[in-house]
Amino acid sequence: MPHKIRVQKKRDEAPLRLVTRSEELVEQVRSNPKWIWGGIGIALALIAVFITGWFLNQQAEKKAAAIEAEAFRLFHEPPPLPQPIEEGKPEPEPDIMDKTERLKKSASLYDEIVEKHPRTDVARMALYESGNVYFELKDYDAAEKRYLAFLEKNADQKNLASLAHLKLGYLYQKKGNPESALKHFRASYEAEGGNSRDQAGFELARALEMSNKKNEAVEIYKKVSEDFEKSPWGVEAKVRMDLLNPPTASTPAPSGTEPAERSTPPAGASAPAETGKK
Repeated sequence: MPHKIRVQKKRDEAPLRLVTRSEELVEQVRSNPKWIWGGIGIALALIAVFITGWFLNQQAEKKAAAIEAEAFRLFHEPPPLPQPIEEGKPEPEPDIMDKTERLKKSASLYDEIVEKHPRTDVARMALYESGNVYFELKDYDAAEKRYLAFLEKNADQKNLASLAHLKLGYLYQKKGNPESALKHFRASYEAEGGNSRDQAGFELARALEMSNKKNEAVEIYKKVSEDFEKSPWGVEAKVRMDLLNPPTASTPAPSGTEPAERSTPPAGASAPAETGKK
């Protein structure tokens, strides 16, 4: 009996399809829906943290600004004048603090900003201004501490850093430390972006003059008078320079119409004999 050979049918093979990485990732996410919810949760948590941080920072800025406004008023503004009392209204509480009390209160408010809201923009200015208040109170140690702290934390603030160096120069003069005063006056004068370089240059030259460094003082006076000729500090520098190094008066040359003076003969030489008349 003949053997029957079966013919096997060819299987239909699916065509190969290139799958990109993005499609593969989408497929994995579909097969693992927890990834989606986990990612959404992390994103929402990050957004919530950012919004919370921003909100808290804004609240801190507002609180610090309100305190700074009161500290500024006590430091810079004079006490208010008595106001007339309107009929039917209670008498307002008078501001009876004297200058020293106002300065002390202002200093405490600036310190409060630095201690309670150190990361705010207001705290940067408060640290510098507190140094000014303590300087005004003649508490030079406290002022020095705050100026140096400001320079350590805010060296990138060119103009304020220059002013802090200038204030430290005056402070060390008050404390009888001329070398440190000279150092900080120089730092203020050489600082880029400082708006008080004319004043700092004049004070640097004065400090050099007081240290018996006349030549260098004259050079700085000359530079300040040339660079800031319209500034009062530049004008004063010109005056000091002329006092230390007065310009030599030039002797006018004799004109051709004026008779020349007879020169005195040297000792031992006889005067020329006169020619007799014919």
